[in-house]
Amino acid sequence: MKNTFNINILNPDQKKKKSLDSSTPLLLFIPLFIWIIFGLSFFLFLYRPTNNEIQRQNIKLGQLNQELSSLESLKNELEKQQELYLKVSSEGVHWSSKLLSFGLIIPNNLWISKLIFTKDKNKKYLLDIYGQSFSPSKKESLDKIAQFIEGLNETSSFQKDFFPAEFIYSQLHSKDDRIVDFRLSSSVKGHKIGK
Repeated sequence: MKNTFNINILNPDQKKKKSLDSSTPLLLFIPLFIWIIFGLSFFLFLYRPTNNEIQRQNIKLGQLNQELSSLESLKNELEKQQELYLKVSSEGVHWSSKLLSFGLIIPNNLWISKLIFTKDKNKKYLLDIYGQSFSPSKKESLDKIAQFIEGLNETSSFQKDFFPAEFIYSQLHSKDDRIVDFRLSSSVKGHKIGK
């Protein structure tokens, strides 16, 4: 067997070069390590908070979109109601002429206390007229109410928009038996809701 051994006969410059050659891979890892630390720092301190803020803003945007859609549905509903009101008002009753004609045909000692506009189960508009008549006897009060119904049904401005008024009831007033409370009702011609 042969014995071999190595003798280091390198001069000092060659030794430096060899030591640099052996540390070269280590020198390559140092910048790589610095870049990894920089990347982690960027992720932890800049990207992650920004990403969290984006997620919060997306949640807020989703909530605002829900509110916007509910407001749009409310807007659509209000537009439908407005359209219905405009349709009814354009087809509707011109009250100033009706009230003027009421004033001209109301007998003395009879007054209207309420006009109520409602709709029945068939979605037709009804006009309910509530009033009172003052006379010494119930017969005189009923005669005044009949006279008012007759005058109302003969008035052209009333006939134009309403069917003949009908007598619904009368009763003596609870505090004074000279006063008779009454109610009349009439349907509006040709007006239906949702038409």
